[in-house]
Amino acid sequence: MKINHLEVHDRLEQLSNQWDTITSGYVECMNHVPDDINFPIYIFAHPRTVSYDEKVSILQSGVTKTAPSTRLLWSPRATKPKAQTNSYLFLGQKGAPTVQIIWLLPDRSTWAQYAPGKITYHKDVWQCIQNFIHARDFLNKPDEGAPNPRQIEFFRRIYGEAAQQRKVEKEREKLMEGLYLND
Repeated sequence: MKINHLEVHDRLEQLSNQWDTITSGYVECMNHVPDDINFPIYIFAHPRTVSYDEKVSILQSGVTKTAPSTRLLWSPRATKPKAQTNSYLFLGQKGAPTVQIIWLLPDRSTWAQYAPGKITYHKDVWQCIQNFIHARDFLNKPDEGAPNPRQIEFFRRIYGEAAQQRKVEKEREKLMEGLYLND
C-alpha cells in the first residue's frame, strides 16, 4: 500500500483545525452565557448548511476567500438533548477550568477514520461512536452534575428574558431604520 505523505499531513492538519474550532466554539458560546447562570449547563453543537446568502455575506466581508458549506451552531441548554450523529455535547460551567465531554459524534460517513489502528484514531470519539451504536441509552442517561429542576427553570427564565430583550431591540432598530429612511 502506498501512502501519500502530503495527503496524510493535510488530513491531520484538518483534524487539528477541527478540534481548535470545537474548542473555540465552546469557549465563545460559554462566554455569552449570562453571569447569573452560575451552575453547570450543556453546550450543544451541530453543523448546519450555510445558505447561499450567508456564503455571499462571508465572501463580501473579505475574512476568507472561500465560504464553508457548513458551520457549527452552538447553543447553551439546560436539559440534555437526545444523542444524535454529527453533534457534540459538553457539560460545563462558566469560568470553570474543566469541561465534561458528554459525546463527540462526527458525521456517520467519517466514523471509520476514528477506529483503532487508523492514523486519525481518537479514543474519545471512538468510544462515543461505540456507545451510540451499542449503548445509546448510556449517552442519553442523566448526567451527574447536570442542572436540577430549579436551575432548569431559572435558566429558562433568564434566557426567556434575554430573548425578549433581543426581540425588542431588533424591533427598535427596524423602527429607527424606518425613521431615518423616511427623512
